[in-house]
Amino acid sequence: MLISAIWDLSADGNTLTDNFTGYRADGTTTNLLYVYARTAGTSGLPATWESISEQVHSVYEIQVQPYDDNGLSFITPAQKMTKSIKFDGNDYAAQGPNLPAGYVTSGGVWVIARSN
Repeated sequence: MLISAIWDLSADGNTLTDNFTGYRADGTTTNLLYVYARTAGTSGLPATWESISEQVHSVYEIQVQPYDDNGLSFITPAQKMTKSIKFDGNDYAAQGPNLPAGYVTSGGVWVIARSN
């Protein structure tokens, strides 16, 4: 199993809870508890849901390193995965033992503004 998501719709149908657990290659888990409020729709799951709460119940480690002259590598040790990209819109193959064939990532231009 790679993920488990238990959805619970409140009795009044206006709140949806998603208890999401991801299972990593090394056997550890990551758990997130999302809560959504109905913003459109009248009953059941088909609706528009807006996130109102998120609780992270685990540590998520990511390493960011330079890649070639103008790219970055994003390394997630627990998943033994590396995504190395340049911000040119091209696809770059991700590396790791548990990735499906053809798994790629890409990056566009990021503009970061900082005010003092």
